[in-house]
Amino acid sequence: LCTTHDVPKYFAALLTYHTRDAPVRKSILAPKGSDWTAAFRAFTKTFRAKTKVDWDERLVPRRSSWAEQEGAFVYTPPKEGEPRGEVAADFVITS
Repeated sequence: LCTTHDVPKYFAALLTYHTRDAPVRKSILAPKGSDWTAAFRAFTKTFRAKTKVDWDERLVPRRSSWAEQEGAFVYTPPKEGEPRGEVAADFVITS
């Protein structure tokens, strides 16, 4: 997720996909100029589609075999003390 420093703020949601066997792929999930709701919704929808985990459930521990069975990307929650991706009502994303 990216934002402008202007007021009002505008957002964009981008996806970069890396694998060992294929070239890097990039996608625009929400174009620049989107509002927060549209950009965050596009991000969380794609997160769910790729990981099979809802954004609000991302910190719940799961067995790695679960993701393999579901055909999902393996999402590893951040270690203790690392950013958790929490979004406050007045949260502002910086690029």
